[in-house]
Amino acid sequence: MIYTYMYYKVSPKKISEATHSLALFIETVYTSIGIRPMILKSKDDSLTWMEVYTLSNPLPELTAILNHAAETSGLTACLDGIRHEESFIPF
Repeated sequence: MIYTYMYYKVSPKKISEATHSLALFIETVYTSIGIRPMILKSKDDSLTWMEVYTLSNPLPELTAILNHAAETSGLTACLDGIRHEESFIPF
């Protein structure tokens, strides 16, 4: 299993737009790779959001697919900074 986490901070002025864009983003990702990410927000900062992807096999194009979906859905335009990616595997 591969666990990929994408996290970012949403601009406080664009929270409503970001929520709408996130819904479009999720559907775009699902159409592209057949996975709906788990979406989380920080318990300490409601503007820090995270997407969680659990993959049974490596998907080398995952980052490109996610970045394209974030851009076309309008999510990227709602962020305060950049999206960060981390991937983990079991010991």
